[in-house]
Amino acid sequence: FNAVQLSGMHQALVHEQERSGAAWMLEWLILPQMVVATAAALRLAAELTAQIESLGH
Repeated sequence: FNAVQLSGMHQALVHEQERSGAAWMLEWLILPQMVVATAAALRLAAELTAQIESLGH
């Protein structure tokens, strides 16, 4: 999911001499979704690492 959102962010970076309002709007539509997806992934990673009982045995 985030990989596709990242491609949208890259598309928003392509701009003329001055930043257009459409590019700003695209960035601000995508960014919150990326933050939520990242937070969910971090929460899951924390849950999974909390379940590790031993490592390297």
